[in-house]
Amino acid sequence: MKREIQPSKVIQLRPHLHGAAYQSFIRSIPFDHSRSLNIEIDFHQFEQTAFIDDDFMELLIAEIKLWAKFLGKRHLLSITLNHCLPVTPPFELTRLMHVLASHFHISEQDRLFMVIAPLDQLTSECLALLKGLGFNELRLIIAPDELARLDEIRQQIAAIRVFGFEKIGIHLHPIDCSDELSRQLKSIKNACALDSITLGSHHSQLALSTTLEEFSPHTIRHMDFLSLGPDAISQIGNMRLRNFCSKSRYQSAIGAGRLPVLTG
Repeated sequence: MKREIQPSKVIQLRPHLHGAAYQSFIRSIPFDHSRSLNIEIDFHQFEQTAFIDDDFMELLIAEIKLWAKFLGKRHLLSITLNHCLPVTPPFELTRLMHVLASHFHISEQDRLFMVIAPLDQLTSECLALLKGLGFNELRLIIAPDELARLDEIRQQIAAIRVFGFEKIGIHLHPIDCSDELSRQLKSIKNACALDSITLGSHHSQLALSTTLEEFSPHTIRHMDFLSLGPDAISQIGNMRLRNFCSKSRYQSAIGAGRLPVLTG
């Protein structure tokens, strides 16, 4: 399925705007409160930029509140959390979902709430928490060389199914050599009754492609894609926005009450 959206507006990037110039930039973003919302958070990106050493959850929640101010209380159809385990304690995940539910309308039907995580990080306690928070799909990250332990993987996935997730898939990453991959994929799909298998793309691209598969073209045309955290890329209407990758700039913008985006 191809994503049907208008061509993205090309903007000339500058690192900082303040005062009237910043407000002018904000007014140029095509905020449409009638559009539904997809939110993706890549916790792996926080790790890569050394945010985990700080109270990164406070920054993330502050960014959510800033976006909510401009987006309005949209219908939230899709949430994807990448690598949220084990860097985020259970009470912080609960707090995060509470903040999202407080600022957006959580859809009760036809929603996609997905966690992408390495298989070995999904303990029984984590699975129970995720199910209780409303997540209905899991994408398990597995390295290709782990496929040799098929019986163990099958047992782990069988244990996960007890928690009642609607869909379970695997994401093979990284992909270096595919000589035996076709045979291995057939074996694991049949043995584990998987809903999907994806290969090698960056996790944020995986989140986007999964969202595009799950929803109709009509829904996609009326959906904004908000990605949170450092170096995140969002699509609001026909404008593509990128967050600061610099830790200091990201923190500084949020501390000043500004969206942490490269502006033009």
